[in-house]
Amino acid sequence: MLTPYDLASVSPGSRLRARFLANTLKRHGVNCACDCGCGLGILASLMAREGISPIGFDLNLELVSRAAAKNALEGRLFVANIEEMPFGDASLQAIVVADVIEHLCSPSTAFEEIARVIAPEGMAVLTVPNHNFERVCNLFRLSQAEIGHQRTYSREELEEILRGMSLQVGVHRHVCNIGVAMADAAIAKLAILKYGREAVRGSEMALRTSSLGFVARCYYLACKLSYPVLRLLESILPSALGTENLIVLFHAGRGRQGR
Repeated sequence: MLTPYDLASVSPGSRLRARFLANTLKRHGVNCACDCGCGLGILASLMAREGISPIGFDLNLELVSRAAAKNALEGRLFVANIEEMPFGDASLQAIVVADVIEHLCSPSTAFEEIARVIAPEGMAVLTVPNHNFERVCNLFRLSQAEIGHQRTYSREELEEILRGMSLQVGVHRHVCNIGVAMADAAIAKLAILKYGREAVRGSEMALRTSSLGFVARCYYLACKLSYPVLRLLESILPSALGTENLIVLFHAGRGRQGR
């Protein structure tokens, strides 16, 4: 029987996102990073395989427990809130915030916490859906609220939130193309129609559908077969068609922007 981890790990968006994030951390010489909103541990597991020591947290105890057990990360994953992180000031080399900001009513609080916990020479790596993602969802008559999002963001809108803080954007690019967004939006729409809105809260969709034998196997097979095509599209489509912002934040004045 397929496990929730099996289903979460084949999602096209999750796989591409984890690859981009791990590569970004490696390019900047990171050897230890905290995964905020770690879900079922897809990124934490990849970081460990790439030689980056992971810790992580999520609000959902069941997700954290399953992630720790599946990836041999007991003692490294725990329950916490990004708006009140249990770390000392300037205590982290790197922090990853993948698809979290769009779920928050007050992202400025999270950014202030990020600024507090990363060291002066540290970095924060984020992925946040942009307005292209919202347009794709609109094609499926899928609202951002239905998938737990408060809103999507452009780079300029994120920089406006950061105005006056000690963080600034050092690297920005668009990732995860239109094809990936269409695949993920279709999956979310089908889940809502069959299981209700609560079934698509991030990795929780995998928890809810893993026991539905035939449906779970069809989902798994479809994702496995489509991923090579979607990855090829990612490499050939222009960045303007990306559906997520990939952003690296540094403390203002650090002087390594654009690396």
